[in-house]
Amino acid sequence: MCDGCYVPKWFEDTAGNNKCIPYGFRFKQQTGWNLQEVFVNESSGSDTLTVEDAQENQNDINLTVYPNNTALLSLEIEQGVWRNIYLEQGKDYDWKSLMGITEESNINYILHVDEIFYNQNYLDSFISVSMSMVGYQNQQLPATIDAYCDMDGEIKMQKTKDPSTGGWAACQNNYECDSNLCSSGECVEILDMTGYLEKFRIVGIQIFCKFANLFSIEGYDQCVINYS
Repeated sequence: MCDGCYVPKWFEDTAGNNKCIPYGFRFKQQTGWNLQEVFVNESSGSDTLTVEDAQENQNDINLTVYPNNTALLSLEIEQGVWRNIYLEQGKDYDWKSLMGITEESNINYILHVDEIFYNQNYLDSFISVSMSMVGYQNQQLPATIDAYCDMDGEIKMQKTKDPSTGGWAACQNNYECDSNLCSSGECVEILDMTGYLEKFRIVGIQIFCKFANLFSIEGYDQCVINYS
């Protein structure tokens, strides 16, 4: 028996795997999906390639390291098609341009050369690089509403101001309100109440200063400044 509302454990669950939400409990309820453009800035860890490693895999990669901390990396991107990349330590390279990739994408792949080391034992010479993705891509994000379990066992959306009239919503319990405050049968908007109190405070200061400085405009202005 559930003393509350039955809610699917995850969105679009059709297997009847429900969880019991107690009456008056507030939670996020997924209603669908939103396709949203999201900024991506992700970096991978550094990867190191030695001259010896490259020679062992010479079918598709070659590496030459020079004494001035530069290097030439050669990659076979297609059968018999090689791409030569001249690298300098500390620099960034647009990987898509280097590879000749022309497909449209809002993500840039940046190759950063962390270190190029020329060793007297040449086979131990190496390059150390890292890759990062920077840009925007579309992702499916959950669309949710602020919901609560009502006493009739139904899931309902928390109440806010009426967008057409600006009036506060009717309520009986705090959990029905987005602000979590039901007073005198209305969902009290906390931000609105804060604004009202601030206005009352300002008016009170003005009245106090007016009585305290009946014959001095300058004194009144300074009083308002002092107490504001």
